[in-house]
Amino acid sequence: MRYIIFLWVIIVCNCNYGFSVFGMELDPEKDSFFLREFTSRLSSAIEENDTRSVKSFQEEFDRLGGMNWEKEADVLGSLSWGMDSDYKRIVGAHLFWDTAINPPHQNLLRQNLDPLRTADSHEWERAFHACRGSISEALQNHAYLRLPSRCYAVAISAHYGNPIARLFTLEFLQLLKKPNTREVRALNEMLRSICFNLRDIPSMRLSLRTFLSLDTRDFRDLSEDQFDDVEALERKSALGLPRYTELLGNYYFRLYHKTHKTPDSQTQTNLEKAIKYHTKSLKEGDPMGALSLCSFRASRGESDIAEYYEAQREVFLRGYFKNYKSLSPEDRDLLSSFLDKLYRSIRKFVE
Repeated sequence: MRYIIFLWVIIVCNCNYGFSVFGMELDPEKDSFFLREFTSRLSSAIEENDTRSVKSFQEEFDRLGGMNWEKEADVLGSLSWGMDSDYKRIVGAHLFWDTAINPPHQNLLRQNLDPLRTADSHEWERAFHACRGSISEALQNHAYLRLPSRCYAVAISAHYGNPIARLFTLEFLQLLKKPNTREVRALNEMLRSICFNLRDIPSMRLSLRTFLSLDTRDFRDLSEDQFDDVEALERKSALGLPRYTELLGNYYFRLYHKTHKTPDSQTQTNLEKAIKYHTKSLKEGDPMGALSLCSFRASRGESDIAEYYEAQREVFLRGYFKNYKSLSPEDRDLLSSFLDKLYRSIRKFVE
């Protein structure tokens, strides 16, 4: 038994100092497995909306050394974005962006940027401003994209040199400020520099064209007059966009409310579908699902109003702060302070 313990101690110590055991390299600073484990922990912190932990991941990544960063960039398929030789920054920009935003929402953002694919130098600035408007609209439409920890991770990607992450971050920051203020004018100047860098720096433009390799499916948003088209909503929901899963829940709740006082054969089915879709949207990252379910339960006397307000407060703190004036005065002050700190903290990554 003592021999087994002794052997285990030797193995653990060797792991810590980068020796090979049974022919396997176990030094985390030289093994791609460590980066996979790193991104797994980062992903958990983002989904838990733990902004403090997300910042600590940037500090942890900055301390990493001894890796073959050029090899890791090649393995990951990382885009250079004009950073031709700083492979550690290239990998960092890739990891934080890719971990923050899942493939469906990346495809949504890519399709919003599609006008830049064919724009020539004379059309470029106009196309860029159209893309900016689309990105801003996507941020307002999709609560998934506004989760503060997610935006924090994207800002770190911007810090490492990803101009698309920088564009996303600057548009997010504008949502936190009133229009036509000094802060917003400064953000617009930064966005203007992104516009010309994407057009004029050859390696950045090459990365942009590579980035804009589109999924053939249509991830673009539906217009409001299509929100009662259940088949269109189902198609978007199936792509992994929880906003449309939430809208499906709303659709079936409306059908349920039309008949719940005089139930027919579809009343219970509509109720079950509404609950299913709202639950699914919550699991996929849209906090409005929780609020919708809690509101419904409160209306049926299955929970008290305090639970509803607590769910509402959680929704706003997780990024659905577009209409936060419906909160109580105390929570409005709390949320206003939170958003101001969020603005100042994220702003540092793009200065």
